[in-house]
Amino acid sequence: MQSREVEWERACAALPPEQVVADYVAQTPLGRLEEPEDVADVIVFLCSDAARFMTGQGVNVTGGVYMT
Repeated sequence: MQSREVEWERACAALPPEQVVADYVAQTPLGRLEEPEDVADVIVFLCSDAARFMTGQGVNVTGGVYMT
């Protein structure tokens, strides 16, 4: 999905893909792009007993981009 987003942004803004990625990284407080493992780790946590008392939560896995 991320490569499609980079391509779409590149086409809209007429920027090279490297610049689009650099802009995304600059906007991310953790300073890197998200990896599939970042999401998978959250899913493993939610499926574990460690999350047994959680209900009805929205969990953002964004590296801090959308902090509200």
